[in-house]
Amino acid sequence: MDRVVWVGLVAAACWIAVLKLVELVVKSWWRRRRICQVMEGQGIRGPPCNLLDGNYSEIKRMQAEAAAVDMPALTHDIVARVFPFQHKCTRLYGKHFLHWWGQDPIIHITEPELIVEVLSLKFGHWQKSSQLRRAMEFLFGKGLLVAVGEDWVRQRHAVNSALSAEKIKCFVEVVICCVKPMVRKWEQRVEEGGEAEVEVKQDMLDMATEIILRSSFGDECYDEARRYPELVYRLLGLTSKSSPFNSLIPSFVPTKKNQLLKEIEQCFYRVVATHTQQRNTILSSLLGCAARSSLSVQHVIDECKNIVFAGHETTAHMLTWTMMLLGLHPEWQQRAFEEVAEVCKGRDPTSDTLSKLRVMNMIVNESLRLYPPGAQTAREALKDMKLGDRITIPAGVSVAINIVEVHRSVEMWGDDALEFKPQRFAEGVSRACKQPVGGYLPFLLGPRVCVGQGLALMEAKLALVLILQRLSWRLSPNYRHAPIVALTLQPQHGMQLVISPRTHDR
Repeated sequence: MDRVVWVGLVAAACWIAVLKLVELVVKSWWRRRRICQVMEGQGIRGPPCNLLDGNYSEIKRMQAEAAAVDMPALTHDIVARVFPFQHKCTRLYGKHFLHWWGQDPIIHITEPELIVEVLSLKFGHWQKSSQLRRAMEFLFGKGLLVAVGEDWVRQRHAVNSALSAEKIKCFVEVVICCVKPMVRKWEQRVEEGGEAEVEVKQDMLDMATEIILRSSFGDECYDEARRYPELVYRLLGLTSKSSPFNSLIPSFVPTKKNQLLKEIEQCFYRVVATHTQQRNTILSSLLGCAARSSLSVQHVIDECKNIVFAGHETTAHMLTWTMMLLGLHPEWQQRAFEEVAEVCKGRDPTSDTLSKLRVMNMIVNESLRLYPPGAQTAREALKDMKLGDRITIPAGVSVAINIVEVHRSVEMWGDDALEFKPQRFAEGVSRACKQPVGGYLPFLLGPRVCVGQGLALMEAKLALVLILQRLSWRLSPNYRHAPIVALTLQPQHGMQLVISPRTHDR
């Protein structure tokens, strides 16, 4: 009898599971059909997709195929390589199209006026897309990048305070002390043979990591904190080929991924526990805000994860691409050097001298236009939203903004949109293109504009000044042009430059 009861219970459980699965599939199919019909009624179509993973498999396949082949020439027309699926869909279906990332529907837009509505004018009606929030929460916890509502307001206030213009001035000496050893290492290479090839990408990552860790935690916690980027890169290596359903695995399951996540948490708890209230560190500012508000220690830890990883990746790749562009355009490298020599007069740069570097600002702005570290973003509609005068986005549908494509729009930037021309920023960002608000997005815009842009720009300009004072460079013939998006836009095979001593009289 007991055996019969047991078999009956198992059979009932299996039957319930099958019914739930059927219900899930039917709901998924019905939702997908309804959204497709709504968008097709507005003239927006997209490629066919799989019921379970949408277009995910095709996107990954096309990305792998693109990454397997370098670009045939050194051109800045990189959209087809870094976003092959989106590029194909734009040609087939127009500038607006619908595709699916797993169960998440995504509409592609490029018009600056619509981008402004999504990122700025409709704040409170849009949030980071479910896809982005899952990926970011998995890596960086529930910090500012994924927070919404009142949580976002509290966290934004704390991070704004920690990265205010006055606070980041205190980090100038930290930046200089971290950049100079890298420059000395390059100079030693040059002394041995007159010129030398260096791998810039990794050196920039190492330097930017040290800067953000020492700025965030001070010298006393540096050795412990430096383990964090290493752990995150190992984690990314494990998850780079995972499916969109990977996040469904519970945290208590002892997978390699969950073990790494636990190790990251322990690393930060040790940093917070050993950190003394040093003045002028990002962590001390965040802890001070937490003491005066409802922020928990876990919130502080998650904010540190966001700041450290996003901060060093963004700055390192911004510098890497800028040095490549200056290596390709020696006339602009020389103009930048002459300006640095005139303003700094051989001395170390300060926060005051940076504001006088007009040519440097033009170069950095143009570099961020052609190679923005944050290559795309997305927002999810919290309710049915009207965009412009003809597009209605149903609740739960995300809008994707391809920043690399927007920055190459001929309509916005002119026929020379694919060329490196810093002079387009001679009168500032506001006059660089036909519609700079929504057309120039290296740090996004609106309430969620990048909170760390001031620190990133200061680091990049200080580093460029110190390098220009001592060295000149050109692009190595060994460089293979292969931009790729791996969290940020970066050179797939590194960045090889040939450096030589700076000759001041040329």
